[in-house]
Amino acid sequence: MNAKIYRLSKSGRDVSWTEWKKHKGCSLSDLGEALVSKTLGPSSKWSRKGVSLGDIEKADSGSGRDLAKFIVNEWNRLDLVEEDGVCCVSHVSSLTSLKQ
Repeated sequence: MNAKIYRLSKSGRDVSWTEWKKHKGCSLSDLGEALVSKTLGPSSKWSRKGVSLGDIEKADSGSGRDLAKFIVNEWNRLDLVEEDGVCCVSHVSSLTSLKQ
């Protein structure tokens, strides 16, 4: 099974963190927030600082891909993302079955 990988488009990178949260956008993972916070400071100040999703993506590309995945899966807004490749995920089910 293959899964598409997305990144933020120009329009997606322009979305502010304030707008993102206003429209019920997801939070970052603990690791993602820690990595991004090293560059942008604490997330509690991102709205006041005018942080955009593009700023987050620059600070940690993995967090940018996570935001893009949320946009596709939850909002179905393909105008805010662009394809960044395809990942083969067949090995994930194999690893999961080994743990059982």
